[in-house]
Amino acid sequence: HRLRQDYYGLPPDEAVLLDRLVKECVHELGHTLGLRHCSDWQCVMASSHGVERVDVKSADFCRECERAAGFR
Repeated sequence: HRLRQDYYGLPPDEAVLLDRLVKECVHELGHTLGLRHCSDWQCVMASSHGVERVDVKSADFCRECERAAGFR
């Protein structure tokens, strides 16, 4: 529920919800690949304790996390 705009009293926005869902799903998949939280705030593996942090990070892995996951 915390990923939905209306949770915060804002008008629903399906595009924002989809963006947040993609980032959270990729993040959790990264954990299944053995990745830990990343210190790069733009990396999808950055820890997100609030929805604002989800919004500012990318849906992509940083180079270090890509290497650790075996993508490079």
